[in-house]
Amino acid sequence: MLAFGRAQQTIDEQTATAPRLACKSGCAWCCHQSVEVTIPEALLVAAQLLDPADPRRAAVLANAKAFRGIDERERRRTGTPCALLVDNRCSVYDDRPLMCRAMMAPAAEGCHAAHAAALAGDPVPLVELYVVAQYFILGDQSGFRGILRDMGLQDDLVELTQAVAALLEDPTLIDRWLAGERIFGRDFAAPPL
Repeated sequence: MLAFGRAQQTIDEQTATAPRLACKSGCAWCCHQSVEVTIPEALLVAAQLLDPADPRRAAVLANAKAFRGIDERERRRTGTPCALLVDNRCSVYDDRPLMCRAMMAPAAEGCHAAHAAALAGDPVPLVELYVVAQYFILGDQSGFRGILRDMGLQDDLVELTQAVAALLEDPTLIDRWLAGERIFGRDFAAPPL
């Protein structure tokens, strides 16, 4: 996806100038929360799960069912990671959503503490992040949504797991979306905290 090339360039520039960066392969504390994505991002992930025998597909469908209708605090308290996390690594890393790319923390301890607090049902402390990367990614995401809107396509942000599950369960959603239909309603928005 062309948008990811620009986004990855921004992330690479931020990574190169960050005084320290705790994020690395195997660190997955941030992979236990909902992720807001554009519909094309959800399509890109769903396309990787087309094989009915792919265990990630079953995991996405199970997580979507388990998380349907619960808020973000309840979701995080389950301790259930993203269904796309395999051996503590993102299995769709090259095509991971923009917001996943923007999660850059200088200290893994803060991410771990936030995860532990969420599991306990305690208030989740703020995690120190490199916000410049997030601002750039939010700009990319906003621009991408504007292009979709100009094309007459639904441009809402949707929750990754719910949207991917819906696309896997009903492949006609893709053609309907391309025809200009609003295929995702409010129940596909990321749950509030």
